[in-house]
Amino acid sequence: MPKRSKRVSNIQRQLEITQRELRHLSDFEWSYTKRLWRFSFASWIFGISCFFFTVVLYDPSLISEVPLAYPILILAIAAPLVIVLLLIGRLDRKVRNLERNRRILLARYEKALIDHASELMEEEH
Repeated sequence: MPKRSKRVSNIQRQLEITQRELRHLSDFEWSYTKRLWRFSFASWIFGISCFFFTVVLYDPSLISEVPLAYPILILAIAAPLVIVLLLIGRLDRKVRNLERNRRILLARYEKALIDHASELMEEEH
């Protein structure tokens, strides 16, 4: 069997690295997402607790006026969720970028193999 060209070997190595990184990210993605949602819930509980603690220390009569606190409570709920969604979005962009790179490398690898095979066929004739 003839030896592969250096270009084919180089592209194959890059493709293997990209596929390994994609496997690693897909394994990591679910646990990362679960940890982020736990962080979101814990920070929400912490934020609500701090809010009520501050209100009680500052002016306990504000507790009786809870409807005034609804917008602040909604922000307290939304902030950790937005943070989690941004972090998950960053990870998703990395995965999509690696998948795009993998497709490009796979196309280059196939083209290099075809070019190498055609060179070998030309040498035989």
